[in-house]
Formats: sequence, C-alpha cells, structure tokens
Amino acid sequence: MPVAFCGYGLSRPDIGYDDYENIDVKDKIVLVFKQNPAWRINDEAWGQEYPREKSTIAYQHGAKGILFVSRPNDEKPQPLIGSVMHGEGDQIDSFPQLHISLEAANDFLS
Repeated sequence: MPVAFCGYGLSRPDIGYDDYENIDVKDKIVLVFKQNPAWRINDEAWGQEYPREKSTIAYQHGAKGILFVSRPNDEKPQPLIGSVMHGEGDQIDSFPQLHISLEAANDFLS
C-alpha cells in the first residue's frame, strides 16, 4: 500500500496551515511526525495534541492507516516500533495506528 508523508499531520486551515493541502491520501498509509511543531502561528495552540487526534484527521482525509515517527532532529527520538492503542483521545478501532523508528520511516521514504 502506498505511503504519503504529511508533515506533522495537522489540518488547521483556520490559521492558514494544512499538512494535507494538495496531498491525496485516499486509500494510502499516512506517515507523520508524532510530535507537534515547536513553533506556532499567531501564538495559536495546535489543538491536535494527541496521536489519536492526528489519526482522526488522516481517517477523515481517506487514509487507511497512520504511521507516527519522531522528528529526525529530536534529542531522544522514540526508537521502538509499537502500537498507540493506549493514550488520550477517541480511538478508531478499524484504523491501524503505529509508531515506527526513524530507520523504518527512512525505508518507507527511500
């Protein structure tokens, strides 16, 4: 199944920022950074603070699943591959959600 990289996985057209703009993710797996950006636009909070919220955004755009990865410049990236079944926010049971290592993400993107 094809993988589409969608940055931070945020969709905030109300403040002029949308990682999904001009990207067709229908029937694809979305790859996004698990963390939100450290910067803000007009001092607005991003709103989508939890991976499950980012999963919902991907699902609403037609994706079939989502892969989370740490930002490559993080001092302590999460190295393990694992499920995000536990945590804050609503869970879409039929939407696969995994955290993968930077190495696995590089393999998908190469």
